[in-house]
Amino acid sequence: MKEGIEELRLNFEANTDIQINEQTTNWKPYAIWLEGIKIKKFNNEIIRENNKLRAAFYETIDILESALSAPI
Repeated sequence: MKEGIEELRLNFEANTDIQINEQTTNWKPYAIWLEGIKIKKFNNEIIRENNKLRAAFYETIDILESALSAPI
């Protein structure tokens, strides 16, 4: 867990040139940066789910079309 926290802080410091430690008052930019990471992950999950649903929808439509056009 500590390694993950340290990696996040180092990435933040590398991207923003703002130093973070326990006594710092620069917590707000760090919090916003962390939220941005979470939002990106959340958006990627939504896109993956949307793609799965779209594929299932098109598969369902294909089955329906083949059933409707099949000779009786």
